[in-house]
Amino acid sequence: MNNKIDINKLPKIHIDTAHGAFNKYAMFFAFSSGQSTYAFSTSPLQMKLFIKLFSDNMEVYEKQFGKIDMSELDIISPIQPRDIRDGKR
Repeated sequence: MNNKIDINKLPKIHIDTAHGAFNKYAMFFAFSSGQSTYAFSTSPLQMKLFIKLFSDNMEVYEKQFGKIDMSELDIISPIQPRDIRDGKR
């Protein structure tokens, strides 16, 4: 079954951090956004396909926009939990 997904109609979440782990049978990963964390698991085969999809997309992105500087990994989300809690936004 090959269902087409309109990516423009899906809700968007800004990822602040990513986490990953694995065992012999499954790959686990989680994305954090503010105070929320979304956890997923999948088979090693599906994870390999996932990585290939994103690697291929990254290659095209860098050809179009230039190589990404990985030395700047400390990116802070524009919306922090303290901003919402303190009523600043």
